[in-house]
Amino acid sequence: MELSWHDSVVKVLTEAGRAMHYTDIAEQIVARRLRKTPIANPAQVVNYTITNDINNNGERSTFRRVGRGEYILASRVSGTNATSSKLNDEEAAAEEVGIIHAFGMFWRRHFVQWTSKSQLLGQQSTGSKPVNFADQIGVYILYDGKETVYVGRAHSLVLKP
Repeated sequence: MELSWHDSVVKVLTEAGRAMHYTDIAEQIVARRLRKTPIANPAQVVNYTITNDINNNGERSTFRRVGRGEYILASRVSGTNATSSKLNDEEAAAEEVGIIHAFGMFWRRHFVQWTSKSQLLGQQSTGSKPVNFADQIGVYILYDGKETVYVGRAHSLVLKP
């Protein structure tokens, strides 16, 4: 049975016995295969899971923030500078995963759906679940086989049939 994201974070922090950065927690979840379904950005999901728990549960939260992006289980807190207070918008934004929020590869023509609500589905790796990149902002490279045919920049990709 696959663990939830919350339970996966708890398992990693319990076994670590110390505070960890959310990106390190995500790496452990992936490396130990605590989550079976691959996703494009596990660190962002871990950050969201922990932040959401703190924001929704306050003092009853499973987690405590001990530094920028670093968390510990509330049950392990004793004499630290840990906090369970709700993160304001600026703090929450600072906790996000660096400059890259999504990374997709291995597009196939049949993954582009030309409808009124277009989708550009990509995969992080072969066999992983497709992720919709139509609303992403960033840089993209189009290949024809091994040859680069176009490099572009997208502020917000709007696909039209």
